[in-house]
Amino acid sequence: MAVAALVYFFAAAIVSTYLVELFRGWWLWTRSLENDRSREEKRTLPNRSKPSTKRLSIVIPAYNEEKRLPSVLKSTLEYLVKRRDAEGSSFTYEIVVVDDGSTDQTAVKAWLCAKEMGAEDAVRVFQLQRNSGKGAAVRTGCLNAEGDLVLMMDADGATELAHGLEALEFSLCTRIIKKSKGKGEASKATSKVRGGQGELRSKKRGGSRGLIQEAGGYAHLSKQPLACFGSRAHLEQEDIVTKRKRIRNFAMHGFHLLVFLVVGGSIRDTQCGFKLFTREAAFALFQHQRLKRWCFDVEIINIAKRLKVPILEVQVKWEEKEGSKLKFTHVFHMALELLTVFVCYNLKLWRIKTAAL
Repeated sequence: MAVAALVYFFAAAIVSTYLVELFRGWWLWTRSLENDRSREEKRTLPNRSKPSTKRLSIVIPAYNEEKRLPSVLKSTLEYLVKRRDAEGSSFTYEIVVVDDGSTDQTAVKAWLCAKEMGAEDAVRVFQLQRNSGKGAAVRTGCLNAEGDLVLMMDADGATELAHGLEALEFSLCTRIIKKSKGKGEASKATSKVRGGQGELRSKKRGGSRGLIQEAGGYAHLSKQPLACFGSRAHLEQEDIVTKRKRIRNFAMHGFHLLVFLVVGGSIRDTQCGFKLFTREAAFALFQHQRLKRWCFDVEIINIAKRLKVPILEVQVKWEEKEGSKLKFTHVFHMALELLTVFVCYNLKLWRIKTAAL
């Protein structure tokens, strides 16, 4: 009996010591995330105090993308040039590529592509000293963006840019028009949303100029705290999902459940790498972002809810690309990040400056 009690005692001591060290490591990690956020906020403070210099900023986080990035940059620049020709020289733009500590020639390829396209002034490249995660790269890009509107898109080009961007802009502008016209005109604005795809197609020849002017122009848009997320939720029943391995679909549904428990179900697809922010929303949200890797999107939703920044969700055309860097083992890290968001914000370990807007 005494021997058994001694064994239980030592086992309990070992387990408790392990748990204490585990908690200590988690605590130090959350503090380091907060310290990094604070430093980034201070470093980019001058950007938030100066007016925008571009109409549109496209932020592309990239890690070891020397093969896929050039073609995506080229097609993006071609679209932007066509849109400038349609809307006039007042439509100015920039592409902000953030190299997340790549070990290949990602940054070099970005510069060479910009030079080849004669767009050196339109492409800016930031290089993080070490691989910090997609969230860190997106935060750096969005806090350094100079556009009235800030679009975040993945380097694989999985989302069709022309359709996706104009769909998000349409939804964002319609929301602002509806708000500005008040309840008396709400039914008209609602009919615009319901007939959105047809009206959107009719505007493509002239870009989004007419709709944006109706919403008050780019300068007015930039001051509205509003975000619009691309969504692939409508693809869940299609072959692209049904052909996936069972273990991957199981992980996906498990992740969705955790997301629902943390931020609710207002946004069906939190992880689509195609999101549009007004300048006001981009600075307000990303200056509070702590997570650096996979679940920063969920944290942004959590911050938006606390700051009362509306988030719209719009279907986009999306095609799965080879070369995904997400592995099954990352699911455990994502679960830890979601738990961290829930604990740190609800216990006010991570605070939100509600006067940011």
